[in-house]
Amino acid sequence: MVRDRLTYSVSIRTLGKNPEVLKRELESVLQQSLQPDKVVIYIAEGFERPSFQVGKEEYVWVKKGMVAQRALEYREIDSDVILMLDDDVELAPDSAEKMLRAMDEHGMDCVAADTFKNQDMTTMQKMMAWVTNWVYPRRDDGWAFKQKRDGSFSYNGSPHQAFCLTETFAGPCWMIKKGVFQEAHLADELWMDRMGFPYGEDAVQSYKLFANGYKSGVLYDSGVKNLDAKTSSAVYHHDDKKFYTRSFGIMATWWRMIYTVRDKRWLSALLFGMKVWWQLNVHILLGLAKLNMKIPYNYLKGLKDAWDFVHSEAYQSIPSYILSRRKR
Repeated sequence: MVRDRLTYSVSIRTLGKNPEVLKRELESVLQQSLQPDKVVIYIAEGFERPSFQVGKEEYVWVKKGMVAQRALEYREIDSDVILMLDDDVELAPDSAEKMLRAMDEHGMDCVAADTFKNQDMTTMQKMMAWVTNWVYPRRDDGWAFKQKRDGSFSYNGSPHQAFCLTETFAGPCWMIKKGVFQEAHLADELWMDRMGFPYGEDAVQSYKLFANGYKSGVLYDSGVKNLDAKTSSAVYHHDDKKFYTRSFGIMATWWRMIYTVRDKRWLSALLFGMKVWWQLNVHILLGLAKLNMKIPYNYLKGLKDAWDFVHSEAYQSIPSYILSRRKR
Protein backbone atom coordinates (compact mmCIF):
# COMPACT_ATOMS: atom_id res chain seq x y z
CA MET A 1 0.00 0.00 0.00
CA VAL A 2 1.07 3.59 -0.57
CA ARG A 3 0.86 4.27 3.17
CA ASP A 4 3.71 1.77 3.75
CA ARG A 5 5.95 3.49 1.24
CA LEU A 6 5.46 7.22 1.73
CA THR A 7 4.20 9.42 4.52
CA TYR A 8 2.97 12.95 3.91
CA SER A 9 2.12 16.16 5.72
CA VAL A 10 0.14 19.17 4.51
CA SER A 11 1.52 22.70 4.22
CA ILE A 12 -0.89 25.59 3.57
CA ARG A 13 0.18 29.18 2.94
CA THR A 14 -2.34 31.88 3.81
CA LEU A 15 -2.99 35.43 4.94
CA GLY A 16 -6.14 34.28 6.70
CA LYS A 17 -8.27 36.80 4.84
CA ASN A 18 -10.91 34.32 3.71
CA PRO A 19 -11.48 32.04 6.71
CA GLU A 20 -14.61 30.36 5.33
CA VAL A 21 -12.76 29.11 2.26
CA LEU A 22 -9.82 27.99 4.39
CA LYS A 23 -12.22 26.14 6.70
CA ARG A 24 -13.74 24.34 3.72
CA GLU A 25 -10.25 23.33 2.61
CA LEU A 26 -9.30 22.04 6.06
CA GLU A 27 -12.51 20.03 6.23
CA SER A 28 -11.57 18.36 2.95
CA VAL A 29 -8.12 17.55 4.37
CA LEU A 30 -9.77 16.04 7.44
CA GLN A 31 -11.78 13.72 5.16
CA GLN A 32 -8.75 12.26 3.33
CA SER A 33 -8.73 8.48 2.98
CA LEU A 34 -5.03 8.60 3.88
CA GLN A 35 -4.59 11.04 6.74
CA PRO A 36 -1.50 13.30 6.82
CA ASP A 37 1.00 13.13 9.67
CA LYS A 38 0.60 16.85 10.26
CA VAL A 39 -1.28 19.85 8.89
CA VAL A 40 0.74 23.05 9.21
CA ILE A 41 -0.62 26.44 8.18
CA TYR A 42 2.06 29.02 7.44
CA ILE A 43 0.41 32.37 8.03
CA ALA A 44 2.06 35.71 7.33
CA GLU A 45 3.31 37.77 10.25
CA GLY A 46 0.88 40.51 11.23
CA PHE A 47 -2.21 38.51 10.29
CA GLU A 48 -4.56 36.85 12.76
CA ARG A 49 -5.30 33.16 12.68
CA PRO A 50 -8.93 32.18 12.12
CA SER A 51 -10.95 31.55 15.28
CA PHE A 52 -11.96 27.98 14.36
CA GLN A 53 -10.09 24.69 14.79
CA VAL A 54 -11.17 22.03 12.28
CA GLY A 55 -8.81 19.19 13.14
CA LYS A 56 -5.20 18.85 14.20
CA GLU A 57 -3.95 21.80 12.16
CA GLU A 58 -1.30 24.04 13.71
CA TYR A 59 -0.25 27.57 12.78
CA VAL A 60 3.25 28.90 12.24
CA TRP A 61 3.88 32.60 11.59
CA VAL A 62 6.44 33.37 8.88
CA LYS A 63 7.48 36.35 6.77
CA LYS A 64 4.85 37.62 4.35
CA GLY A 65 5.26 36.75 0.67
CA MET A 66 4.05 34.03 -1.67
CA VAL A 67 7.57 32.69 -2.04
CA ALA A 68 8.55 33.37 1.58
CA GLN A 69 5.55 31.40 2.82
CA ARG A 70 6.48 28.39 0.68
CA ALA A 71 10.26 28.32 0.39
CA LEU A 72 10.76 27.29 4.02
CA GLU A 73 12.94 24.80 5.87
CA TYR A 74 9.88 22.86 7.13
CA ARG A 75 11.48 21.90 10.41
CA GLU A 76 7.98 21.18 11.72
CA ILE A 77 7.54 18.37 9.17
CA ASP A 78 9.26 14.96 9.30
CA SER A 79 7.21 13.21 6.57
CA ASP A 80 8.66 11.85 3.33
CA VAL A 81 6.41 14.11 1.25
CA ILE A 82 4.85 17.56 1.63
CA LEU A 83 1.49 18.39 0.05
CA MET A 84 1.78 22.10 -0.78
CA LEU A 85 -1.56 23.90 -0.82
CA ASP A 86 -2.74 27.44 -1.34
CA ASP A 87 -5.61 28.49 0.91
CA ASP A 88 -8.33 28.17 -1.72
CA VAL A 89 -8.47 24.56 -2.88
CA GLU A 90 -10.76 21.69 -1.93
CA LEU A 91 -9.61 18.08 -2.03
CA ALA A 92 -11.71 15.05 -2.90
CA PRO A 93 -11.57 12.35 -0.18
CA ASP A 94 -8.99 10.37 -2.19
CA SER A 95 -6.97 13.25 -3.68
CA ALA A 96 -3.89 12.79 -1.50
CA GLU A 97 -4.02 9.01 -1.92
CA LYS A 98 -4.17 9.36 -5.71
CA MET A 99 -1.27 11.80 -5.79
CA LEU A 100 0.86 9.59 -3.56
CA ARG A 101 0.08 6.57 -5.71
CA ALA A 102 1.03 8.46 -8.88
CA MET A 103 4.28 9.58 -7.29
CA ASP A 104 5.10 6.01 -6.29
CA GLU A 105 3.99 4.21 -9.46
CA HIS A 106 5.62 6.65 -11.89
CA GLY A 107 8.76 7.28 -9.86
CA MET A 108 8.13 11.02 -9.55
CA ASP A 109 9.83 13.56 -7.34
CA CYS A 110 6.83 15.86 -7.60
CA VAL A 111 3.15 15.49 -8.59
CA ALA A 112 0.81 18.43 -9.18
CA ALA A 113 -2.96 18.47 -9.44
CA ASP A 114 -4.54 19.91 -12.57
CA THR A 115 -6.31 22.76 -10.77
CA PHE A 116 -6.94 25.29 -13.56
CA LYS A 117 -7.94 22.79 -16.27
CA ASN A 118 -6.71 24.78 -19.27
CA GLN A 119 -7.99 22.11 -21.64
CA ASP A 120 -11.56 22.81 -20.49
CA MET A 121 -11.47 26.54 -21.18
CA THR A 122 -14.07 27.97 -23.54
CA THR A 123 -13.04 28.89 -27.07
CA MET A 124 -13.06 32.57 -26.10
CA GLN A 125 -10.88 31.90 -23.06
CA LYS A 126 -8.41 29.96 -25.18
CA MET A 127 -8.28 32.78 -27.70
CA MET A 128 -7.66 35.34 -24.95
CA ALA A 129 -4.87 33.18 -23.49
CA TRP A 130 -3.17 33.14 -26.88
CA VAL A 131 -3.71 36.83 -27.63
CA THR A 132 -2.52 38.08 -24.26
CA ASN A 133 0.28 35.65 -23.44
CA TRP A 134 0.85 33.25 -26.36
CA VAL A 135 -0.46 30.31 -24.34
CA TYR A 136 -1.92 27.62 -26.57
CA PRO A 137 -3.01 23.94 -26.57
CA ARG A 138 -1.03 21.04 -28.07
CA ARG A 139 -2.11 17.62 -29.26
CA ASP A 140 -1.72 14.87 -26.68
CA ASP A 141 1.98 13.96 -26.70
CA GLY A 142 2.13 12.47 -23.22
CA TRP A 143 3.20 15.73 -21.59
CA ALA A 144 0.96 18.06 -19.58
CA PHE A 145 2.72 21.45 -19.85
CA LYS A 146 5.79 22.51 -21.78
CA GLN A 147 7.80 25.64 -21.07
CA LYS A 148 8.36 27.74 -24.20
CA ARG A 149 11.43 29.78 -25.02
CA ASP A 150 9.41 33.01 -24.98
CA GLY A 151 8.48 32.47 -21.33
CA SER A 152 4.93 31.27 -21.97
CA PHE A 153 3.76 27.67 -21.89
CA SER A 154 1.71 25.25 -23.96
CA TYR A 155 -0.72 22.75 -22.50
CA ASN A 156 -2.10 19.36 -23.45
CA GLY A 157 -5.39 20.19 -25.12
CA SER A 158 -6.88 16.70 -24.91
CA PRO A 159 -5.13 14.45 -22.37
CA HIS A 160 -6.19 10.82 -22.79
CA GLN A 161 -4.45 9.53 -19.68
CA ALA A 162 -4.87 10.47 -16.02
CA PHE A 163 -1.17 11.20 -15.52
CA CYS A 164 1.33 13.03 -17.73
CA LEU A 165 4.91 14.14 -17.33
CA THR A 166 5.36 17.90 -17.18
CA GLU A 167 7.98 20.61 -17.44
CA THR A 168 6.03 23.12 -15.33
CA PHE A 169 2.78 23.35 -13.40
CA ALA A 170 0.46 25.69 -11.48
CA GLY A 171 0.98 26.23 -7.77
CA PRO A 172 -2.31 25.77 -5.84
CA CYS A 173 -1.78 22.05 -5.14
CA TRP A 174 1.37 19.98 -5.54
CA MET A 175 3.14 17.21 -3.71
CA ILE A 176 6.93 16.98 -3.45
CA LYS A 177 9.43 14.81 -1.65
CA LYS A 178 10.86 16.83 1.22
CA GLY A 179 14.44 15.91 0.36
CA VAL A 180 13.97 17.07 -3.24
CA PHE A 181 12.46 20.35 -2.07
CA GLN A 182 15.49 21.00 0.11
CA GLU A 183 17.94 20.07 -2.66
CA ALA A 184 16.26 22.41 -5.17
CA HIS A 185 16.97 25.49 -3.04
CA LEU A 186 13.68 27.18 -3.90
CA ALA A 187 14.48 29.77 -1.26
CA ASP A 188 16.88 31.26 -3.83
CA GLU A 189 13.78 32.58 -5.59
CA LEU A 190 12.78 34.88 -2.70
CA TRP A 191 13.79 37.79 -4.93
CA MET A 192 10.36 37.46 -6.56
CA ASP A 193 8.59 38.75 -3.46
CA ARG A 194 10.30 42.10 -4.00
CA MET A 195 8.00 42.71 -6.97
CA GLY A 196 5.04 43.17 -4.64
CA PHE A 197 3.13 40.42 -6.43
CA PRO A 198 5.46 37.60 -7.54
CA TYR A 199 4.09 37.16 -11.05
CA GLY A 200 5.02 33.70 -12.35
CA GLU A 201 6.41 32.36 -9.07
CA ASP A 202 4.85 28.93 -9.62
CA ALA A 203 6.46 28.67 -13.06
CA VAL A 204 9.90 29.67 -11.75
CA GLN A 205 9.74 27.14 -8.92
CA SER A 206 8.25 24.25 -10.88
CA TYR A 207 10.46 24.65 -13.98
CA LYS A 208 13.50 24.76 -11.70
CA LEU A 209 12.75 21.16 -10.77
CA PHE A 210 12.63 20.08 -14.42
CA ALA A 211 15.69 22.13 -15.41
CA ASN A 212 17.71 20.45 -12.66
CA GLY A 213 16.75 16.91 -13.59
CA TYR A 214 13.93 16.17 -11.16
CA LYS A 215 10.85 14.37 -12.44
CA SER A 216 7.46 16.04 -12.21
CA GLY A 217 4.01 15.09 -13.44
CA VAL A 218 0.43 16.32 -13.49
CA LEU A 219 -2.51 14.24 -12.27
CA TYR A 220 -5.66 15.11 -14.20
CA ASP A 221 -8.12 13.10 -12.10
CA SER A 222 -6.97 14.19 -8.63
CA GLY A 223 -10.39 15.58 -7.76
CA VAL A 224 -8.86 18.83 -6.47
CA LYS A 225 -11.01 21.93 -7.00
CA ASN A 226 -9.80 25.51 -7.18
CA LEU A 227 -12.12 27.65 -5.04
CA ASP A 228 -10.46 30.81 -6.39
CA ALA A 229 -10.52 32.96 -3.25
CA LYS A 230 -7.95 35.32 -4.82
CA THR A 231 -6.76 36.39 -1.38
CA SER A 232 -3.18 36.91 -2.56
CA SER A 233 -3.83 38.36 -6.01
CA ALA A 234 -6.68 40.76 -5.16
CA VAL A 235 -4.34 43.69 -4.52
CA TYR A 236 -2.46 43.01 -7.75
CA HIS A 237 -5.60 42.86 -9.90
CA HIS A 238 -6.96 46.12 -8.47
CA ASP A 239 -3.70 48.02 -8.73
CA ASP A 240 -3.37 50.54 -11.55
CA LYS A 241 0.26 49.47 -11.92
CA LYS A 242 -0.60 45.81 -12.56
CA PHE A 243 0.63 46.18 -16.15
CA TYR A 244 3.99 47.31 -14.79
CA THR A 245 4.13 44.44 -12.31
CA ARG A 246 3.19 41.93 -14.99
CA SER A 247 5.75 43.06 -17.55
CA PHE A 248 8.47 43.28 -14.88
CA GLY A 249 7.63 39.72 -13.88
CA ILE A 250 7.52 38.48 -17.47
CA MET A 251 10.96 39.90 -18.23
CA ALA A 252 12.66 38.94 -14.95
CA THR A 253 11.33 35.38 -14.87
CA TRP A 254 12.13 34.80 -18.55
CA TRP A 255 15.71 35.93 -17.93
CA ARG A 256 16.00 33.76 -14.83
CA MET A 257 14.60 30.47 -16.10
CA ILE A 258 14.93 30.62 -19.89
CA TYR A 259 17.59 32.99 -21.22
CA THR A 260 20.34 32.07 -18.77
CA VAL A 261 19.45 28.36 -18.80
CA ARG A 262 18.78 27.14 -22.33
CA ASP A 263 21.17 26.82 -25.23
CA LYS A 264 20.75 29.00 -28.34
CA ARG A 265 20.24 32.18 -26.38
CA TRP A 266 19.81 34.08 -29.61
CA LEU A 267 16.69 32.03 -30.40
CA SER A 268 15.22 32.59 -26.95
CA ALA A 269 15.89 36.32 -27.26
CA LEU A 270 14.32 36.45 -30.74
CA LEU A 271 11.14 34.69 -29.65
CA PHE A 272 10.87 36.76 -26.48
CA GLY A 273 11.36 39.94 -28.49
CA MET A 274 8.56 38.93 -30.84
CA LYS A 275 6.28 38.28 -27.89
CA VAL A 276 7.13 41.65 -26.32
CA TRP A 277 6.39 43.44 -29.60
CA TRP A 278 3.04 41.67 -29.87
CA GLN A 279 2.11 42.43 -26.26
CA LEU A 280 3.11 46.08 -26.64
CA ASN A 281 0.65 46.46 -29.48
CA VAL A 282 -2.04 44.75 -27.41
CA HIS A 283 -1.37 47.20 -24.56
CA ILE A 284 -1.48 50.17 -26.93
CA LEU A 285 -4.87 49.05 -28.24
CA LEU A 286 -6.10 48.53 -24.68
CA GLY A 287 -4.83 51.97 -23.71
CA LEU A 288 -6.66 53.57 -26.62
CA ALA A 289 -9.85 51.69 -25.79
CA LYS A 290 -9.71 52.79 -22.15
CA LEU A 291 -8.36 56.27 -22.95
CA ASN A 292 -5.48 55.51 -20.63
CA MET A 293 -2.05 55.52 -22.25
CA LYS A 294 -0.42 54.77 -18.91
CA ILE A 295 -1.21 51.15 -19.73
CA PRO A 296 1.43 50.79 -22.50
CA TYR A 297 3.73 53.17 -20.62
CA ASN A 298 3.64 50.98 -17.50
CA TYR A 299 4.16 47.90 -19.67
CA LEU A 300 7.35 49.38 -21.17
CA LYS A 301 8.58 50.74 -17.85
CA GLY A 302 8.20 47.31 -16.28
CA LEU A 303 10.36 45.77 -19.00
CA LYS A 304 13.03 48.45 -18.63
CA ASP A 305 13.17 48.18 -14.84
CA ALA A 306 13.35 44.40 -15.07
CA TRP A 307 16.24 44.71 -17.55
CA ASP A 308 18.04 46.98 -15.10
CA PHE A 309 17.30 44.56 -12.26
CA VAL A 310 18.72 41.45 -13.95
CA HIS A 311 21.92 43.39 -14.62
CA SER A 312 22.19 44.72 -11.07
CA GLU A 313 24.53 43.57 -8.32
CA ALA A 314 21.51 42.44 -6.30
CA TYR A 315 20.46 40.02 -9.01
CA GLN A 316 24.00 38.87 -9.73
CA SER A 317 24.30 37.83 -6.08
CA ILE A 318 21.44 35.32 -6.47
CA PRO A 319 22.77 31.73 -6.78
CA SER A 320 22.53 30.07 -10.18
CA TYR A 321 19.18 28.64 -11.27
CA ILE A 322 21.00 25.51 -12.41
CA LEU A 323 22.36 23.85 -9.31
CA SER A 324 25.33 22.18 -11.04
CA ARG A 325 26.68 25.60 -12.04
CA ARG A 326 27.05 26.80 -8.48
CA LYS A 327 30.48 27.59 -7.11
CA ARG A 328 31.49 24.92 -4.62
